[in-house]
Amino acid sequence: MNDGLFKNALELYSKAIKIAPKNAVYYCNRAAAYSKLEDHKSAIDDCNLALRIDPNYSKAYGRLGLAYYGLGNYEKSVEYYRKAIQLVPDNEAFKNNYELALTKINKQKNEASTSTRNLNTILNNPEMMNIATQMFSNPAMQSTMLNVFSRRFNTNRTNDMDDIQNIGQSIAQDIYAENPQSMADLIDSVSRSPLQTLINQGEATQAPNTTTDNNAEVSTLIDTETQQSNENNDENKE
Repeated sequence: MNDGLFKNALELYSKAIKIAPKNAVYYCNRAAAYSKLEDHKSAIDDCNLALRIDPNYSKAYGRLGLAYYGLGNYEKSVEYYRKAIQLVPDNEAFKNNYELALTKINKQKNEASTSTRNLNTILNNPEMMNIATQMFSNPAMQSTMLNVFSRRFNTNRTNDMDDIQNIGQSIAQDIYAENPQSMADLIDSVSRSPLQTLINQGEATQAPNTTTDNNAEVSTLIDTETQQSNENNDENKE
């Protein structure tokens, strides 16, 4: 199905909700359409509305799991899939998707552990410490760093690791804009040292984790759940 069909489904379910605003199925099915259109936050809102009407609606919990998976919040995804499984223990789609979300969490933990080890290796490297000492001994670089960090951390508050990484990249860009020669000297020093090998090794261990990948996976998960629902017909409300 293309986006046009899912948008049409949104319109039809919205009309159905106006006629029967207490029907949890309509909210939950509209949530699936939202997830297909990559609007996972709206999907979460609809699932929560469905659960207000029917607190034991397992499919609403499952689709909350899908939506949070799409947002990259795998802890929440696991939480809601667990609730769905408690209500319908024999639903294989719920169990499979629960395991996929757990795998994502474990992968993140392994990557974080690897990154920490790589960082410790770099920081314990005397050559790196020498480069850092030279950099921060430069008055121009000191001034640049103070200006950049002051601007960035007065305007950014985040606990998300992807956001923190993006801010770090932006900080590097700002430093270069403020003092391109100092940054160029630093890059040149690092690129000519054996330390670059360590950095490259660290980058090689990082697996991509993009929103696009998540959305493709979510579409697959939705199709899997829909297929099993049609085969089992274990929810009489739909």
